[in-house]
Amino acid sequence: IVSTQDLLDSTRRVGLVLEHRDGSIGYTFKEGELVLDGFGHETTASESVSIELTGDEVSVALRPALLIDGLAGINTEYVKIGFTKSANPGKPGPILLTNHGAKEKTVNDGYRYLLQPYPQIAKRAE
Repeated sequence: IVSTQDLLDSTRRVGLVLEHRDGSIGYTFKEGELVLDGFGHETTASESVSIELTGDEVSVALRPALLIDGLAGINTEYVKIGFTKSANPGKPGPILLTNHGAKEKTVNDGYRYLLQPYPQIAKRAE
């Protein structure tokens, strides 16, 4: 569970370093925080957003434009991001975005947005 606006703002900022529109941002979901990493030809960007995580740490890469499109349909303060398992361990399963009211209260208005992630992007060697 993450603040819809915080995720939207961070995704837009980190996405500015990507070289092309089809580039992806790395999202690492950890206990208490979501870390966004973007890599351009000569620039990098990294931000973190506070989250409430249930389950194991997860790392995926997403195209920012597709995530922003999905977040545009979220009409609540928070968004719930659900992960599915894939039969192939090297390929992450689809991600489901749904509305989530306050952190303690779920809102079920039927909105669902499905994203297909990429395996986590490798970090550039320092």
